[in-house]
Amino acid sequence: MAEVNLEIAGRSYMLTCRDGEEDHLIKLGKLVDAKAKDAGRAIGNMTENRHLLVTALLLADSLSEDQKRAPAPDAASADDTEACRRDRATGRTDGKALGDA
Repeated sequence: MAEVNLEIAGRSYMLTCRDGEEDHLIKLGKLVDAKAKDAGRAIGNMTENRHLLVTALLLADSLSEDQKRAPAPDAASADDTEACRRDRATGRTDGKALGDA
């Protein structure tokens, strides 16, 4: 296991993660720290618990906005995906179902 030190909202946190995941965890920590700074600027002096809550809400808001912007799969894509699953399940690669000529 690897250890990573994250600084979030002026506090240090030592966390463990799987080997090779250090850079990803550091990136996530920087994202949380940036949102914590945004929360501090927006609201000012607040308890640590409220700071955590506002930071989490800002992150959730960002995630919600990203999900709204993501294109919804259309019906044709859903049909293609279902056909691909069926082909994998039956071992077919030519797009024909078993029993088709």
